[in-house]
Order: sequence, then C-alpha cells, then structure tokens
Amino acid sequence: MRSQSNMQIDNWVTIASDLEKYYEDYDAFVVLHGTDTMSYTSSVLSFMLENVRKTVVVTGSQVPLSQSQNDGTTNLLGALTVCGNYEIPEVCLFFNHKLYRGNRTIKQDADSFGGFNSPNFPPLAEMGIGAQISWDRIRVPRLDTKPTFHKNLSGEVTVVRVYPGTSHRILKQQLGPPVRGVVLQTYGAGNGPDADMNFLAALREATVYHSSNNRSTTVIDTPPRFSPLPAAFAALPVITAPMPSHFPA
Repeated sequence: MRSQSNMQIDNWVTIASDLEKYYEDYDAFVVLHGTDTMSYTSSVLSFMLENVRKTVVVTGSQVPLSQSQNDGTTNLLGALTVCGNYEIPEVCLFFNHKLYRGNRTIKQDADSFGGFNSPNFPPLAEMGIGAQISWDRIRVPRLDTKPTFHKNLSGEVTVVRVYPGTSHRILKQQLGPPVRGVVLQTYGAGNGPDADMNFLAALREATVYHSSNNRSTTVIDTPPRFSPLPAAFAALPVITAPMPSHFPA
C-alpha cells in the first residue's frame, strides 16, 4: 500500500481501472484515502470518470481507526450510508457529516475533524439525524451515453501562483519545456499584473513556443466563480482548452 503523500498519476489510473473493472458488479463505490491528497484524488477522478451513473465517494479520517477517539468510523459509515441509500451519480468527498462535490474541495485544517471545505460550491448533502440531500445540486448524467474511463493523463502540467513582485525570469523558467499546460493562479477576480510588460512578454513567449510545437497551454484564473482572464490577459495569444462535455458544473 502506497503512502498517500506519495500519490502519483499511476495510482489514480489504478483506482479508475478498478472502478471500471467492477463498475457493472456494484451499485456504488467507496474509496478510502489519506487526507493529505484526498482532494486531489477526488478531483482528478471526477474528470477521469466521464458520465458516471453511480455514486463514488472518497473518504478517510484525520485520526486513524486504531485510536479510540477517531473520526474514521463516522466518515466511513456516512459514506456507506450515502452509497447504500441514495443515487448521486458523481464523484464526491464525504467528511465530517457533509458530502461535497469532489472537484470543489480543499483541505482547510489538519487539526480538527472538519478538515475539508468547499468554498465555491455548497455541500451536496448533510448527514445528521436525517439526511438532507440537495437534489438540485446533483449532476444529471446523460442516459444516452455510456460511462467513459479516461486514463491518459499528463504530468507535464504546472501551477503558477501570481503574487506582488512575481519575477518574469522565474516565470519564464516555470513556463518552459517540458511544460504542456499551465494553471495561472491570479488575484481574487482574475486580475494580474497587466502593467508589467516583462511579465506579459514571458506569457507571450511561452504561448508562442507551445503553439509552434503543437503543445497546448491553458491559462486559468482563480477562483472559478469569477469571469475569465481580464482584458489585458485575454489579449494574449493564450491557447485556452475547450471545456469538455463532462466538465462538472
């Protein structure tokens, strides 16, 4: 068994392959996972499992089951309750009585049972004395299309976080080969240093290189609830990847 801190792309492919192998044999699936990389796994699985029609819940615990005061029992039973009683056809993360959309979660606390949160999208369900399911938030799969399990992933993707004083020299190094895709984390509403000509030139140089070498560069602002890149950034020759048909809302 691999430590969660050593998660690699091949581990995600293994999980997806197992889900594909047993997809027709079971009505729902619970994936047990360490908390450090749980959000990464639940997010990537949501894209690897296109048009999934069964409930897939990723869960774990802050405190191991071997300890008397642990949250593992509660989280496991909650995940099993969701899978055994409700049809929620998407990849989810269950933690501390709440069911989240898998690709909207972050680990916000390492020292409490409420370790996960979903800042930009409310929980799909909350489990207490009864279950409160927000059915209007649940994705509806396409019934005319069979599930597809995507296993061809690229590790040549990087995240660049913009901060005051970002060096264009460092940026050029971060955007150079063998990088194939970039997630550009900008300020709150998608703003960036649009008056820094060296910064913009580094972006232009990177996109021109990738364009001429048949590589795609995607620059994405954050957080996702705001509009895409502002005018000065949108004017750049950035190759923006089209939103896939199964992109979770």
